Amino acid sequence: MSSVHSLLEWLQASPAGSHLLRAYVRYMNRLGNQLSAAMAFFTILAIVPVLMFAFAAVGFTLTVLRPDLLGVVQIFLVDNLSAGPLQDQILILLSQYLLNWRNVGILAIGIALVVGTSWVANLKGVIRGMGRPSFDMVQRHKPWQEPLINMGLLLVILVLVATTFTATVIGTQLAGTIVDWLHVSSLAVGISSALVRVASLAFSLAGATLLFWLMYRFLPDERPPASALKRGSVGAGVCFVILQTAVSWLTGLLSAARATQLFGPVILAMLFINFFANLILLWAAWIATSNQPAVARRHSLGDEILRGQELTVTVEDHWAHADAEVEQRLQADRSASQLGTTQSPADGRRPARLRLRIRRGAGPAGRRIHKR
Repeated sequence: MSSVHSLLEWLQASPAGSHLLRAYVRYMNRLGNQLSAAMAFFTILAIVPVLMFAFAAVGFTLTVLRPDLLGVVQIFLVDNLSAGPLQDQILILLSQYLLNWRNVGILAIGIALVVGTSWVANLKGVIRGMGRPSFDMVQRHKPWQEPLINMGLLLVILVLVATTFTATVIGTQLAGTIVDWLHVSSLAVGISSALVRVASLAFSLAGATLLFWLMYRFLPDERPPASALKRGSVGAGVCFVILQTAVSWLTGLLSAARATQLFGPVILAMLFINFFANLILLWAAWIATSNQPAVARRHSLGDEILRGQELTVTVEDHWAHADAEVEQRLQADRSASQLGTTQSPADGRRPARLRLRIRRGAGPAGRRIHKR
């Protein structure tokens, strides 16, 4: 226990440590894990029209741009599917959907606009919920403006996501060109491969950092501090690249085993979406708590270092309520200690029960559900 208290005291005294404490308390107090799970669910729903649009693009390619490849795809399916009614049904459905790529594409675009707009509204809501000084503060828009704003944000996010993945591809291509320019291809294969991976990760990190910077810059209600925005965007980009690399490595590992070939990549994709949602909200809480207390009108670990700073943003009477909460805790502890010293040996259990009741029910120190 002494080591834990020493660690907490050290974290509270350190600016970086107190910032981490505030971000963690903000994330947990505002149900970050539950909101991340909800975001993952809506993301999986939003992927369906994206897959429909991708299938329509494949149909456009195989029937208009490269019709010679359609026979190759059909031969591949015949060779890999066992003969029978299932094979014939799959080939018929594939031909029908590929030839009707226009209808599939139009339907996918319509569904994507509806589902994607709802997804952006949920993403914007959870990021703003993490960034406000008080969770009850709501910025109101006119009903007819919200769909237009969300649609514009959806297009921007799609462009940024495409830019991030394009940066990874371009990074790989440019890395190979740089290797050729430096004439390192004649060296060990491991060196060339390492250079390719480093360049690819660098471009991927740049794209991910840009994505998070624009997300944290334009989705919150108020513009966050510039220094916290830059550091948070870089930190989120680094975590995203690490997550992407780990998922890619695990996908190759699970694909090699016959038992996990079918469900392994699907499970990894769902885990990636869930961790990605956690990543967004964790760094949103970190950026917000750079100049905000963790919980409005409550005393939390790491808040004291913000007291008296000019750039600190709080709700009205935050420090007065926080000091009152600390005073109530001290009074509860003093009352409990007095009851412990005055209990008699003949009736020693009764004061202990009374002390337990006081500790559980005394003021804000106890864990309770309250309406702010």
